[in-house]
Amino acid sequence: MEIHQTVFSQTPMSTQPDPTAISSRSMAWLVENSHTCELCSTIVLDATLPPCYDNYIELTWGNAPHARVEFEQVKRCPFICEATNPEELLKFEKDFREQPYMKISFTRPGYQGKTFAKAEVNGPFHSKYWDMGAVAAADYIHNQPPLVDIASKHALALMRKYLKECHSSHQKTCPLLIDLGLEDGRLRLVDTNGKTFEYSALSYCWGGDQNYMTKQARLTKYYETLEIPQEAKTIHDAVMVTRQLGLRYLWIDALCIVQDNQDDINKELARMPDIYKGSNVTIVAASARASSTGFLETRNPKVERMVRLPYRCPNGELGTAFLYRLTPHQKSPPIDGRAWTLQESLLAPRIIEFGIDTLKWRFYKSGESYGAAWYSPSKTSWPLNDINNAMHKWDSTVIEYSKRQLSKESDRLVALSAIAADFAHILNKNFGVEDATYAAGLWSRGFWDGDFGRQLLWHAPYDAIPQPRPQQYQAPSWSWASMKGPISFPLRDDLRLKISAHLLAVELRTPDLKYGQVTGGKIWVEGRLKSAIWMPDKMSLEDPTTAILKGKKLASVRLDAEWDPKSQGSTVWCLEGATSFTGPATHQGGSNSEETIGLVLCLCDDEDVYKKTFHRVGYFEISSSPYEEGYPFEARPVQTYAKLNWFRDCEEQKFYLI
Repeated sequence: MEIHQTVFSQTPMSTQPDPTAISSRSMAWLVENSHTCELCSTIVLDATLPPCYDNYIELTWGNAPHARVEFEQVKRCPFICEATNPEELLKFEKDFREQPYMKISFTRPGYQGKTFAKAEVNGPFHSKYWDMGAVAAADYIHNQPPLVDIASKHALALMRKYLKECHSSHQKTCPLLIDLGLEDGRLRLVDTNGKTFEYSALSYCWGGDQNYMTKQARLTKYYETLEIPQEAKTIHDAVMVTRQLGLRYLWIDALCIVQDNQDDINKELARMPDIYKGSNVTIVAASARASSTGFLETRNPKVERMVRLPYRCPNGELGTAFLYRLTPHQKSPPIDGRAWTLQESLLAPRIIEFGIDTLKWRFYKSGESYGAAWYSPSKTSWPLNDINNAMHKWDSTVIEYSKRQLSKESDRLVALSAIAADFAHILNKNFGVEDATYAAGLWSRGFWDGDFGRQLLWHAPYDAIPQPRPQQYQAPSWSWASMKGPISFPLRDDLRLKISAHLLAVELRTPDLKYGQVTGGKIWVEGRLKSAIWMPDKMSLEDPTTAILKGKKLASVRLDAEWDPKSQGSTVWCLEGATSFTGPATHQGGSNSEETIGLVLCLCDDEDVYKKTFHRVGYFEISSSPYEEGYPFEARPVQTYAKLNWFRDCEEQKFYLI
């Protein structure tokens, strides 16, 4: 639950939109949905006082001479009542109950004279940090309240002000842009001929084919006039916002890439990192499910609690602060479900997001935010100085990406290609890795020795339902891109790796797109390999050759795809991948839970065991738990030992995975 504090000033609006003001509709919503009372009016957040100053309110239910607020008053104020929890205080002895309190402290102007606004509310039982913000006090405090009227002149004027303040040279060359600046209001496509322009980029959900998209036969007409049908509301909204931001040019993928020209598509895919990084701002239509939906409708944020308090700015001006908690959404905005849009939010340096609740602003370089635009793991920049963090960021990016949907199965690697290209650039620029080798969604070189083996241990979440494999070839079986649905990676710190792997070849569908589609791939693996019996009804493996384990569950399995392999009692091969340590640490510093994890493999068709060419079908876990179902209690320690040492007598082998 996030709590935010925001401030506005009650000053009259001029004929020109004041970028630090707020529209009357948004102001009315804030007032209507917030609480204030006699007690709240006594809490003045005073930014003119020294940094050590706190707003301190002492509470008592008795007749002590220092009493400031009586119990009956507290019960009438939901803000103070929540902070102090008086019903709980009454359970304690009188001496303690006579000294309850609520203390509010907040940060003072710092970076560029502005507060990044952390407010701490201390009560007898808990302490909470709240984020602060401002509208008219934006010269002192960064963050803003949720806006209802997100398309108002005031809101967009503020976005334009922020864009101007954080402007830096990011211009890149885009072959095609939409020109919005003709005197008669027409739109047209322009060929930039290698010149650079200031432009915005649109990130949105297509929601199906766009019947107005640019095709080869329409190019000549679009150079003269680009007519967007009225039903394409998202496109029209993006045009309006771009003009309000003071920009003449706009980049939209459906219109600035020739959609029936594969050569043009390939060239633009290779440029994608530069397109979003080079934009002055990326407009994110987060709330729109399709291009026909639009994103400028009036919002109605769901607030769990909001209170108004007086706030004195450093210049002495008295305004009003809003402390509020947004009710968390059960569902993410539509744009977070689309795979293509992840690269757009990750690569863009400046974003205006038209979210479900409100208008949001993010500027990654300074960490500025507006309208509760807090960061999420999928929307932060690459780590700049720690290769361990960089690896974790890549893992979390792929995990997030794998949850998202694609209209075309063949885009599984393509929609991630811009992120991969940018990551390779970061590895080279920040960490001096010149030979980072990308292998169908994994990095065979780039981090440290052996990490390719860890990445091969990707797996579906434990509760995931296996889906059919894609109808067309997407990637080698050892790549997560070969399957549908979400995946995860094991953490490096929790593993003792038991395999080594080396990339032999990856065959690219388009040689110029080394981060795009592949038609094949082969790796060489060295590790301990042992056969087992597949029991699909139990989603597990058994070993009939070891007496103490015969007829019992050896390992649980997570399949990569539905009914793969099919046959009850089929022989599969288990590749020992790593020992995984999970659970809380013991007093000796180790872990109280140990697992053997690895890959379930099948021999390729027309191959025999001596040629040793396999394809992956799943992931297994051999648990050390002594409480596995089906084992007699007295035999559990012996059987646990037998399972965890199942690979002990196996020699390491070398084989191929495709």
